[in-house]
Amino acid sequence: MSGDLPRIVVIGGGFAGLYAVRGLRSAPVHVTLIDRHNHHLFAPLLYQVATGALAPAEIAQPLRALLRRQANMQILLGKTIDLAPANQRVRLEDGS
Repeated sequence: MSGDLPRIVVIGGGFAGLYAVRGLRSAPVHVTLIDRHNHHLFAPLLYQVATGALAPAEIAQPLRALLRRQANMQILLGKTIDLAPANQRVRLEDGS
């Protein structure tokens, strides 16, 4: 990945975050997706997992698997605690 490419940070791997990242698939940018979890959860079906009708793996997919064909992105696991748009910085709970 070239250091000359514009960098875009997407916080959260929910529906909106995945849609944004996938929308940038062909763009000449480097995308970083930050999420606390390494999976995307389809929450509307949680009740079916609780009742035993579905296995947990049927409603949760690893983010890396969902985005494996997208070469212009990386995934960081962490909790975002501070945004500084003027400085173009995002701070995570672990200090990174």
